[in-house]
Amino acid sequence: MTDALQTDTVKTFTYCGLTCTIKHTYIPGRDTNWYCGYMAGPIHVDSDDHADTIADAHGGFTFFEEGDGIVTLGFDTGHHFDGPWSQNPEYVEKAIMKAVDSLHDAGVIEAVTTSTYGKFGFEIELYEKEGGA
Repeated sequence: MTDALQTDTVKTFTYCGLTCTIKHTYIPGRDTNWYCGYMAGPIHVDSDDHADTIADAHGGFTFFEEGDGIVTLGFDTGHHFDGPWSQNPEYVEKAIMKAVDSLHDAGVIEAVTTSTYGKFGFEIELYEKEGGA
């Protein structure tokens, strides 16, 4: 038996112009597992610590990578306070959208596309119903 971590991509989707990914991390043959959420695109931060000071992510941002004008930020559900309620793909997808919304509110990304769910999708729908463009 190996104790090497394995990571599988569970889902990739676009939310507010960012490429979002859910990954499942585990040790084969053990109960040790958790999920991670990532968002990548033109995010104007220079570290995960910087992102933590201006935006919210589940347990804080724990991953930062930059290259070719693209920043990838990530968080994980492997904290002592996590459990079945947060260690599942459905929760992580919502947590990604909440983190992206928080980054947008902080002014470090621009919403270039909308989703049919989440903050921006509902705002667009409301705006159109109230006679907006």
